[in-house]
Amino acid sequence: MFKQLCKAVLRFERLELELEELSEIYESDTRNGKQIKSRPEVAQYNETFRQIRGLANDFGMTPAAERGLSGGGQLGFNFPDPNSPEGYLT
Repeated sequence: MFKQLCKAVLRFERLELELEELSEIYESDTRNGKQIKSRPEVAQYNETFRQIRGLANDFGMTPAAERGLSGGGQLGFNFPDPNSPEGYLT
């Protein structure tokens, strides 16, 4: 599944560069005159972003997923009170 995430990120970056070069819209001559249409790459770009967001959530790479991870505070470390005699390292 991590491989899918990597491929999706690469596809997203490629589409982003392509849209920066071409723009997100184009004009088409039809029988009703000129129409301004959205490029098909825009739909691919949006779908790829949804895939990245979903896969990142599966890996706990989003703030919401991170909050959902069960962790015991400071990863189970119990640090002594620095004001106590055990708090000083010798």
